[in-house]
Amino acid sequence: MSSISFIVPALNEEKNIRGTVESIEFIAKHYFKDWEILIFNDGSQDRTRPIVEEIQKTNSRIRIFNHATPQNLGFCYRRGVEESTKDYLIMIPGGNECG
Repeated sequence: MSSISFIVPALNEEKNIRGTVESIEFIAKHYFKDWEILIFNDGSQDRTRPIVEEIQKTNSRIRIFNHATPQNLGFCYRRGVEESTKDYLIMIPGGNECG
């Protein structure tokens, strides 16, 4: 069991981001000894940012990166690679499409 960073780009995902985080945690705690969730609030105009900040208050594994305007998936991925502190990494959509 190694460690993993989850890169999560999120643009206007207020209805989905909480479920995305819950899905990631469900899988991560079963397969990894350590993990982090890097959420890239990519210029959202809805409540994505305050929802993530609320979740972050009770979950030290979450780090949020806020963009004033959308920077798109490639930028979020590259920045996630730079910010990652774990052995492995994966990008998961903020819309919980994988959950």
